[in-house]
Amino acid sequence: TWAIDSDTNLPLNYRTPNIFNYAISYMSPWNMLFDLNAKYVSETFVNTANNLPAYTLIGLKISQKIADLELWAGIDNILDTKYQSRLNYPLPGMTYTFGINLRFVD
Repeated sequence: TWAIDSDTNLPLNYRTPNIFNYAISYMSPWNMLFDLNAKYVSETFVNTANNLPAYTLIGLKISQKIADLELWAGIDNILDTKYQSRLNYPLPGMTYTFGINLRFVD
């Protein structure tokens, strides 16, 4: 940990020492785009009595372009990981998103 309070010599609250992000994309022969992403967050110091545990999130988004229209769907937190970025405030498990992008100007 490199974010240290100079008065107490303790790590700063909620300053996660390590966050790693990784993403990979693949364009299929039929023009469908697959985006896979992962995020790792290391253990986070909250106070002298509490730390938030480390967690990993994985997401997937699939999109298909048809002329000026793009249809997409995604799943975040595929592994349904239970996690918190603030003590006693759990964040959602697996979530689904979908949408349409329409391009009016080229």
